[in-house]
Amino acid sequence: MRVGIHTGAVLAGVLGQRQWQFDVYSKDVELANRMESSGLPGRVHISDRTLSFLDGQFEVEAGYGEKREEALRIAGLKTYFIVRPISTKGEEAGEGREGAEEDEEEREEDDEEEEQKDEDEFKRRLRQDLINRDGHRWLITDLEKYARRPHGLVCLFI
Repeated sequence: MRVGIHTGAVLAGVLGQRQWQFDVYSKDVELANRMESSGLPGRVHISDRTLSFLDGQFEVEAGYGEKREEALRIAGLKTYFIVRPISTKGEEAGEGREGAEEDEEEREEDDEEEEQKDEDEFKRRLRQDLINRDGHRWLITDLEKYARRPHGLVCLFI
């Protein structure tokens, strides 16, 4: 997998008459596409314009994308590959990584727990709304059946 990132202006919109499709267009989008295709597998290839927004948070090395892709040369872009993030203390990220990974796992567990609570609350409120509507009590049995699915989303239009 290769990644190319360039910063610039885009025009975005939904196109099509029968089948709609969201897309983005511009010279800068084309340059990002060319950066991706001229990058190296497993590396993040960024332009000098993108690098200017990173505030020294990453160690980079020259990418020489302009030597592999004529469109980048014509546009006058210098490119770089991200080597590694730099911590805010000026040390290389990776030191003390075990504790950070444990903290991240704990946050993910908390997020999953919160999502489950939100999903349960949504199901409870939907069930209660269906019960409260006159003439629609029969729907609650169908809702109960679908609500027991682990990751199902039930949409009823009444």
